[in-house]
Amino acid sequence: MLIEGDGAAVDRAAILAATGPVAAALAGHAEVVLACADRGHFVRALLAAWSVGAIVTLPSNLLPATLDQHAGLRVHDGGHAGGLDVRTLAASAAASDGIVVPGARTCVRLFTSGTTGVPKAIDKAFAQLLGEAEQLVRRFDLAGARV
Repeated sequence: MLIEGDGAAVDRAAILAATGPVAAALAGHAEVVLACADRGHFVRALLAAWSVGAIVTLPSNLLPATLDQHAGLRVHDGGHAGGLDVRTLAASAAASDGIVVPGARTCVRLFTSGTTGVPKAIDKAFAQLLGEAEQLVRRFDLAGARV
C-alpha cells in the first residue's frame, strides 16, 4: 500500500493500473530521468520505466539546470518543460500481474549530493537495492514495521 501526499491510501492494483499507460509511453526509451515530486507519481513512473527495461536516473535535485545535465527522457509530474508529464496519462482498466525487474542489470543511477564537489553517479542493480533494503530492515529492526 502507498500513502499519497493527501493521506489517501492506494493499493497495489491501483498502482499497477496507473503504471500501464506510463509504461506504454516509455516503451523504446533506454534511459529515463525521473523528476516527480509526488511519491505516487514517482512510484508509478519508476515501476513503468523498470517494466520496459529503462535505466532510471535519479538526479541530486529537481532544478531545471540539474535535469538538463542528464540524458534520457524527462518524466515528471508538472513544473518541468518537455518530456512526459505522467499526470496526463489516465489509469488503465486492464489488470496487471506485476512487474518483473532483472536482478543483475543496472536499473537505477543515483547521485551523491555534490556537497564536496560535482555529484558522482552510482549505478545500482535491482538486486543491490533489494539487498540494501533488507540490510536496513535487519540493522534497524524494522521487520513488520510500517515505514
